Amino acid sequence: MNWTRAGLKMAAKDHLKKNHWGCVGAYLLTMIVIGFGGATSGFFIGIAILLLGYILQVGLVGYFLKNRTEHPSMDTLWKTSADNYGNTVGVMFLMTLYVSLWSLLFVIPGIIKSYEWCMVPYLLAEDPNMDRKTAFARSRELTMGKKMDIFILDLSFIGWHLLGMLTCGLVEVLYVAEYEHATKAELYVALKSAK
Repeated sequence: MNWTRAGLKMAAKDHLKKNHWGCVGAYLLTMIVIGFGGATSGFFIGIAILLLGYILQVGLVGYFLKNRTEHPSMDTLWKTSADNYGNTVGVMFLMTLYVSLWSLLFVIPGIIKSYEWCMVPYLLAEDPNMDRKTAFARSRELTMGKKMDIFILDLSFIGWHLLGMLTCGLVEVLYVAEYEHATKAELYVALKSAK
């Protein structure tokens, strides 16, 4: 392993300090749109917002990747996929569908597939024209032999999430979610540089 959890988290904290409120705003905007899509009673409006949610998810990843070296603007959330919105939506939809189908088959294979393809949004953030086959294969390559390490990295945030619940979500929204996103951006860069 070329990276450590402590190293990723330290780098994430450093980058988060430089633009904390921008990161909070980007996260909140994304969650509001995705939450609105889930709460919408109209079928077609809900589907449209769900599809927009995929664009914003990739945009949020792109925001945190850019936040490592600059102060990105909010329009990063939709400009990240501007070259090919249709491809971004298609690949993200298929990733969600495939993970769901694997999870229906058995829970453990679904979890393994979710970790195998966890870098797909990051790959799309860097190249919105990357097709599904390439994105899935590249994510598989990046996470090969690292899935357990990534799982343990996720587990290391449990205490933070519990604190978020104890504060009725306030700490989650104002710090924990951004800290975790910043750490995952560091993870992607570390995995990519190791290949």
